[in-house]
Amino acid sequence: MKPLPMVTDCHVHPPGCDVATMIARAEAFGITRQCLFALGNEIDPQFPAPDGGHWSSIGAPHHTDAWNPPPERITASNEFVQSLVQQAPDRLCALCFVNPVHTDHALAEIRARVQQGPMLGIKLWISCKANDPLVEPIAELAVELDVPILQHCWNKFGGNMPGESCTADVAELAGKFPRLKIIAPHLSGQHEDGVLDLAPHPNIWIDTSGMLPDAGILEFAVEAVGVNRILFGSDLPMRHQGSALARIQGSALRDRDRRAILHDNFSRLFNQ
Repeated sequence: MKPLPMVTDCHVHPPGCDVATMIARAEAFGITRQCLFALGNEIDPQFPAPDGGHWSSIGAPHHTDAWNPPPERITASNEFVQSLVQQAPDRLCALCFVNPVHTDHALAEIRARVQQGPMLGIKLWISCKANDPLVEPIAELAVELDVPILQHCWNKFGGNMPGESCTADVAELAGKFPRLKIIAPHLSGQHEDGVLDLAPHPNIWIDTSGMLPDAGILEFAVEAVGVNRILFGSDLPMRHQGSALARIQGSALRDRDRRAILHDNFSRLFNQ
């Protein structure tokens, strides 16, 4: 297969290294752009990364409030991510991480970093489920600004954490707000039943991040939702960008469908 001119990884947490190293590692696999977002745990001197950088969610279990970070830590994390993007805006972009539990702070962060730039959209994690009323003011603002929300979801066989969304929760949010653009990440954590939860909602895109996929799950998702609603994501640094990319390049899809997933769909969704 011929090398692709542009590959965008839509699901990257700060990997605990300098920007030049982060870009070089990605480009070694042919990944030319990375979309970063925080989880509210990046700025913590008690838990430095092994190479002197910052942890992303790898460090989160050490925090008693890891899943429900306070406003000051969210602001610091977004500032950190924004500083990375400013060093290489042609190679890095970002989403604004907010916690719906802190409504006023969340809306202010979005207005300051998305409406005024440079961040391209919103990231929600696991402080509350996607169908919680606390998410609605954020969804309304996202619709107003015409930007996507990347809402964490995972269908865990042993049961999710109390505020952790499953695909049915994301589908409910999509039904409430049909003009809201939603990215449901972790295809390999959705499984086939989860893909079918999301498929009826044309305002939901799926990203391919997560652990190693079941055989055929990518092809199943393309058949269920259409290739134009699939985005390439790795979940760096918890997952390896090379293996994440290989699940796309080694699939049974046509070259033009791989190109759509690896870059073109992201470009259209974010008007980039």
